[in-house]
Amino acid sequence: MSNVDAAPASLPPIDAIAAALGTAADDIFEVRRDLVRQRQAIIDANPELQERELRKLASLARPSPTRCDDGCRRPCLESRCRGRYRVFKIAFEDWIHGAGERTLSDGIRASVDELRRVTGRQRPAARR
Repeated sequence: MSNVDAAPASLPPIDAIAAALGTAADDIFEVRRDLVRQRQAIIDANPELQERELRKLASLARPSPTRCDDGCRRPCLESRCRGRYRVFKIAFEDWIHGAGERTLSDGIRASVDELRRVTGRQRPAARR
């Protein structure tokens, strides 16, 4: 996601990921929810399309070379990228198969919050 690259370098990686995914969710997916659901139903019914979709989504798990300037070594960077992929995939599946009670960006925020919880990386306190 190129929006991750556009985030300020001072922004922690998990926050850059959440912001980029939330923007994509609102700008690309949310406005096309019915179309996205129809598309997903076709993919779910065709193994060949499922394989293609997995390859396409795997691009989310590739490291972004421009976000390497914080001294993160390759294993750390790859973990970040896999986290970005998993955050999106979990939120997308919940959103696409859900009853419509929350937006995709809400699901992404919840997924990021859960990732923070399991990794012990809490959200920075709000400035006063």
